[in-house]
Amino acid sequence: ISDAHAFITSNLHHVKSDFRPKYHACPPIGWMNDPNGVIYYKDFYHVFYQYHPYSAYWGPMHWGHFISKDLIKYHDAPIALAPDQDEESGCFSGGAIINDKNQLVLMYTQHYENGQVRERQNIAISDDGVTFVKNAHPILTEGDIPAHSNKRDFRDPRPLKIGDYYYVLVGSKSEENIGQILVYQSKDLNEFQYHFTIGPHPLFGEMGECPDLFHLDGKDVLLVSGINLKPMGKEYRKANSSVAFIGHFDL
Repeated sequence: ISDAHAFITSNLHHVKSDFRPKYHACPPIGWMNDPNGVIYYKDFYHVFYQYHPYSAYWGPMHWGHFISKDLIKYHDAPIALAPDQDEESGCFSGGAIINDKNQLVLMYTQHYENGQVRERQNIAISDDGVTFVKNAHPILTEGDIPAHSNKRDFRDPRPLKIGDYYYVLVGSKSEENIGQILVYQSKDLNEFQYHFTIGPHPLFGEMGECPDLFHLDGKDVLLVSGINLKPMGKEYRKANSSVAFIGHFDL
């Protein structure tokens, strides 16, 4: 993180502001993609995002961080996560939740590409919403992936609490390359057990990425971004599509 901030500080003068958006949130320099872990914590909205500060192209992913009082004006906060552990080639997408100690917890994917691709889930905890400390060891590994599921593509954890339990939805696909969502359950946000699988289903494409679940107007809404979802008439005519499933989420 300190290396990234030093690079940003020493290169900001190269950034041209001519086409910089005046309303939408935009990083100070470099590349951004997926928004992660949007949450309200200690009187501020926190919006994290996939970030490569070193160039205008995708690269080893960090978690950038915006803070806002009103979701209109955004301020840059220090980078929340950087790939600085032994088995991290990138800190991929995930989500945020507040634990029982009123700490802000980020759950993210440790993406590893040194000779083989491997993805695991880890958490980082903050008392102030700005500085995060990672777990020394991942909380979910390939050993926690159920049978008949792909062991390589396992990412984008979305933590939430329902009743007395914490749950995390993780993007996945079957051995036949059909998208699915793996659901894990925990009492303490530290030890998770596999609970069940949603899918596999063709509407999840070849990989169900960035799952989200929320309650709205008396119904549960499951959002999934499907990779290479096959066209159906005039629908889903792009390679990647986001689909909403509306109903009741039965635990």
